[in-house]
Amino acid sequence: MNEKFVKRVYSTAVKGNIDIYKDLFNNTNENENTDTYWKNALRLYNSLDAEQRERFFDILKMVITDSVSTLFGIIDGSTTLKGGSLKEGHFQILN
Repeated sequence: MNEKFVKRVYSTAVKGNIDIYKDLFNNTNENENTDTYWKNALRLYNSLDAEQRERFFDILKMVITDSVSTLFGIIDGSTTLKGGSLKEGHFQILN
């Protein structure tokens, strides 16, 4: 894979999303959010000290990186897709 492309994907999918999550977790008021998932996530985050919050984002970064890697593996055939693999010609990446 093109190194420039990989760096751009990492910048967008990993760094960009971590920045979004940091903003959301640091600036969302738990009491103003009505979504149960977010309320629980915010409650957990708000219970952490500064060092634990950094570890929390390290874990999110790892999960995002693994997810992107798995998706690329499915596309290039190095990772088996549950329910069967994608055969050549069944999908196309568009420019």
